[in-house]
Amino acid sequence: MKFKIGDKVKFLNDVGGGIITKITSPTMVFVAIEEGFEYPVSTSEIIPAVQYESGAKAFNVDYKSSETNNNKIPETSSESDSEDDFEREIPLRKYTSLNPNKNGLYLAFIPHDQVWLLKDLIDVYVVNKTSYDVIYNLFLRNDDKSYVGVDFGSVSSNSRSFLDTIKREDINDWCNGYFQAVFHAELLKNPITPFDTKFNIKPSRFVSKESYITSSFMEERSILYFLGDVVEAPIETVKEEDLKSIDFSAKRPRLKALVEVDSFLQPYMTDAETAEVDLHIEAVLENSDLIKETPENLDPIQILQIQLSHFERCLNEAFKLKLKKIVFIHGVGIGKLKAEMVKAMNKYPDTHYFDASSAKYGAGAIEVWIK
Repeated sequence: MKFKIGDKVKFLNDVGGGIITKITSPTMVFVAIEEGFEYPVSTSEIIPAVQYESGAKAFNVDYKSSETNNNKIPETSSESDSEDDFEREIPLRKYTSLNPNKNGLYLAFIPHDQVWLLKDLIDVYVVNKTSYDVIYNLFLRNDDKSYVGVDFGSVSSNSRSFLDTIKREDINDWCNGYFQAVFHAELLKNPITPFDTKFNIKPSRFVSKESYITSSFMEERSILYFLGDVVEAPIETVKEEDLKSIDFSAKRPRLKALVEVDSFLQPYMTDAETAEVDLHIEAVLENSDLIKETPENLDPIQILQIQLSHFERCLNEAFKLKLKKIVFIHGVGIGKLKAEMVKAMNKYPDTHYFDASSAKYGAGAIEVWIK
């Protein structure tokens, strides 16, 4: 049943009723009772209040008026008008919370029943707690390891957008997926790199009341899953023509032949002075002689740590072998790996780095020149 703001309703499982003051999803509304309090209520627990005492008018139809109008059926709102009463996107607000939430994109799982958190339906939202408008694409993973596109759209800056209402037995379907985002603003000093990320939520979180917490930007208690943040700081680049003025061979002799290289970096070398390292986690684990693990068994933090450790190991080895340059293919992702790499390279005074050729590597590689 469709409701709209201002409707008078009665509670099915309790005495009394009130007036709908806010609609947060197709299945969740806020009802203000006579005492002045507002409560979140599932639409399955309310019915329209009867406006007339007469049994003939129990369905809110003015039959007397109808008879004087040639027994015409009273006009009702169209489906599209009813849908307009529900706003899919809701601005975020500021709330007092013991759980400070950093900026970024989130998935939010909000139970309809805010008292008994482990029963009833759950509303799913994508939350945009950034200063940019976001265009997103959401996929969920099937049992056969393929991905199904379940939603795409946009969400304004500092807002949340409704995705779906799910049953408890469908929670597992939403625990693994793939999220893509593009950031937009009317004026940018530097374009923001799009990101894509896989998410893996432990199903056990949904059966513990402690998992449903308050936040600094939503009134309801929910499970929040952090997808990623915006990497706004651009890389300090060196123009390729500026490299011509740097004498990279002055400090030490270069290796003369690829066959002379005897290190774990050898498989990455494209010639005697250059190496090319793929930092995608699958490639790192495949070529690592230290870590024996599969990506499916690692969480995002572990993956980032392994990638950064491999990056620094390769960079240090490049110094040891007196290479001229080394290219790191980091991919697009959410930009976190790239930002951490830049932070690490700033500790090496004898390097210059810049975005590698987009024609060859796309938007996901850094080229490092060693003095």
